[in-house]
Order: sequence, then structure tokens, then C-alpha cells
Amino acid sequence: MRAEYIVTADYLYLPVSAGKPEHLLEISISDADGMTRKIYEFNVPSGEPSDGTYAFNYLAAFPVTDHVGSKLVMTGDFADAFFAAVRFGPWEKPAPAWRQPVVHAAACAGWTNDPNGMYYDGEKYHLYFQYNPLNVVWQNMSWGHFTSPDLLHWEQHPSVLFPDETGTMFSGGALRNTRKMMGLDENAVIYFYTAAGDTSHWSRGRNYVQMTAVSTDGGKTLKKTGKVCVPFIAKENRDPKVFFHAPTNAYVMVLFLKDHDFAILRSQDLERWEMTQQLTLPDTWECPDLFCLYDEEGHPCWFFWTADGYYWPGEFDGFHFEIKGACGHAYMNPLPYAAQTFDGLQGRTVTIPWLRLTNDGRPFTGAYGFPCELGWMMDGDMQRMTLRPARELEGQLTCIKDSRDIGRSRIKLDFGPEAKALYAVFEADPESGSGWLFAANGSRVSYDPATGVFGVDGKKQTVSPGCRKIALMIDDRILEVWLDDGRYYGAWELQLSAVSLETDGRDFKNYRIYEIN
Repeated sequence: MRAEYIVTADYLYLPVSAGKPEHLLEISISDADGMTRKIYEFNVPSGEPSDGTYAFNYLAAFPVTDHVGSKLVMTGDFADAFFAAVRFGPWEKPAPAWRQPVVHAAACAGWTNDPNGMYYDGEKYHLYFQYNPLNVVWQNMSWGHFTSPDLLHWEQHPSVLFPDETGTMFSGGALRNTRKMMGLDENAVIYFYTAAGDTSHWSRGRNYVQMTAVSTDGGKTLKKTGKVCVPFIAKENRDPKVFFHAPTNAYVMVLFLKDHDFAILRSQDLERWEMTQQLTLPDTWECPDLFCLYDEEGHPCWFFWTADGYYWPGEFDGFHFEIKGACGHAYMNPLPYAAQTFDGLQGRTVTIPWLRLTNDGRPFTGAYGFPCELGWMMDGDMQRMTLRPARELEGQLTCIKDSRDIGRSRIKLDFGPEAKALYAVFEADPESGSGWLFAANGSRVSYDPATGVFGVDGKKQTVSPGCRKIALMIDDRILEVWLDDGRYYGAWELQLSAVSLETDGRDFKNYRIYEIN
């Protein structure tokens, strides 16, 4: 089937029938001389019209500003009713009719995975992300965009990178152009991403390569440079993360290659890169990061990070990373994944992971963890990374229960259909050897201080015995837990989205429960 339109506004809106069979949709612009040029290609789910109408869950927006007034041609195996449901219009801020998390970034519709291009511009935090705006399953990898003034309240903006002839848009990072590279001023932002060749019909036969895009309008829109900054190295080379290494006055990129192999590369200008090291790190895979953390006394330690939260402590001289300790694991369980750290923060390192939530019938899949500040501590003979909720949380808390005011008693909170988020901190009674038991959103949460076994709905992980403090955040179906001030961190998917918490406060020395504003 073929349909023709005249582009009448800045955005093209495609109807999405989430979960239906997918078909290839090709979108081209017809120039005045009759030549056509493809601008988009997507796999789009579509249903069959019923009673003369086309049922869909939502409309997905794609920019066509540069083509207003031109003829747009769509081809694909779709019913006439699908093409009739296509719209043009201005950008409309998403206003979903369904419940969303309160303080966790989550797309209003579609599938999300790895966080990308995270940076702080001095006023706002930018979180780009792997995005399929056209279904609730993985496909059509593009880059979506959130911003937040405070790391708690996130706003979704128009998506910024879409698949093209080089491939779909896989993960990467962002770098503020403070040293005026690539012929751009210091207000520009430079993005590094993987063009994942051979992951679409349009890019068949191509390899994965690393490419760049730039923004000169504060991150609102990204323009692809069309330049390959790192050509093909290995079969799955991807996920470039770049930072400036001041001691050696050069830029450093960490890159996944294949299997358990990673690379470190250097550049003076962000355009020409030289590999200085290849590492093989057992039990690790993709989405690397490399950063220096400090303990409570200010002692530095470098960490090489990978997608599952496995990390290696060591030393980094700007060229080579030397392992100086045992591999650690930042997460208690596998739900958090592919975390990235922000560029542009001074004096702290803040990370956000993707939370691999299942779809529960709402037209969005996935969310992002609450931002955590990273540090490290010696735990026996091991350098253990610590994760604590970002300090911005403290200014957004309203205490609703405090054992110092009301005494210790049984706690039962239920917010029902209200969209609320809770943060609660419990400190164990040193005289009590009993375990901790919570009911949260229909799920059972427990910890046995004698054995160190922590569990949610029967899924158990073993941490250290004798933990004395637990902090819980409950937001929609998301539970995040910090044990002993960030010594252990985990995230779980709860049974229900309605926020509730129940426990026997008499099992604890003291507690405070907060509503997050």
C-alpha cells in the first residue's frame, strides 16, 4: 500500500497499536524535481480496522520540520485505515491517561532501555535513552529525551535520533564542549553513539561504527555529523562513553568490543581516536564506563564499570587501566542494568540505571532507577562501591510518620489510586535478632540479619548478615532498597502499582516515613 500527504506541520504522528503484528513502513520525501529520498524506516505494529475505525493506543511523534510543504510518501503492508489515522501537527507534550511513576523517569508510551547521553548543563539534568516509540517491545532503536531540574521530576521531550541508512541508534554518551572542539563553541554538546549496521532493512550489510551528533540549542535537537569517529573494530563494538582526562590533557573513550572484551581509546580533538588498551574482563558485558571515586577520607580509586553492575577497581593513567582488586557487583539483583554517569557534575558522580520492568498492560515498558551518588569503601580487603540516593531527595521529603513522635507501632499506609511515592528509613533494634518483614504494593519484602538473606516475593539474594539500616523507595511498581547507607543497593518490580506499605514498627529501634513531593 502507498499513501501520499503534504507535510503541514512540524511533527508527523503515527498511530500505534501496541502488541499487534509489525510491518515495515518506509517514509520518503518527494522533492520538487520528482526525486524521492527516504527519511524514516520503522517496524510498526498495526491492527485490522473494526466497524470502519482504526483502533490504536497512542500516536508517536516524529519531526518533519525541514519538510513542511513537501510531499511525503508512505509505503508498507498497512490497511487504508492506518494511513487515514496519520496526522500532522505541532509537538504536544505527552499527557497519558494511565498512571506513571512519580519520581522515576518513564516514557509516556513505548519501550525504553539503556540511559544515554547524560549530562548536567548547570540548570537541568539531561537523560537521553534507548527508545522504541512505536511499540512496547524492543525495536526501532532511537534516542528519547528527558530533562529534570532536580533529578526527581522528569519531563519528556521530542525524540532526537532515529534510525537511518547507517543503522539503528544504539547507546552512547554526551560531552559538553567546554574546550571548543570540532569547530563549535563552548555551548555546544557533542554526542557519541553507535550506528548499529545490519539491524534494520535499511542498513543491511553494514557494520557497527561509532558516530557523532551535535546540539547547539541546549540539547533540544541533535544533528548528525555523518562522520565515523571510530570505525569497525570487532563484531559488536558499541556503547561509547567519553570523558576528558585532565592530567594527560586528552579525551578518553571506553568501548565494548565483543564477548567480554573492551577498549580504551584516546583523542585530542574528538574526531581521531587511537586505541591504547584492550581489556578482557570475565563476567562482564557491554555499556562500559570509567570514573574515579572517593571514599569518606577523600582517597581516590578508579573503577571500570559494565552493564550488569560488575566493576573492577584499579588505577588509570590516561592510557591504561590496571586492575588493583577483586571484581565487585553494585546490584543485589538483575533488574537494574546499563547504568551511565552524568557529564558536567563537579565533586560527585551520579549514576542512573535502566530498570528492566515487564509490561503490565499499560502502553509503556521500562523505567529508570532513582539517581544514586557513587562512592567507595574498604570492606575487608575489597574496594566496595557504595550507592546512595542523590542528595536532591532530601529537599523533597515530607515526613508523615516518625517513631520519635508517635512511638513504635504497627504501620499501615495505603494511597490507593493516588499517584504517590514513599521513602522510608528503618533502623534495627540492636537488642533484637528478629528478621524484617514488609508488605509493599502487594509484595512480600524480607531480610534475615542472621543469614543475610534478602527477598522479594520469594526471589532471594544473600548480602552480609547483620545489616542494621534499610531505606526503601516505593513508586508505582518500583521498589528500590539501600542497606546500611548504600553498602548494598537493589531494585525490584512489585506486584501492584498502587503504593502501600505495612510493617511492625516495634521490630525497629526507630523509623521515619516520608512522602516524596
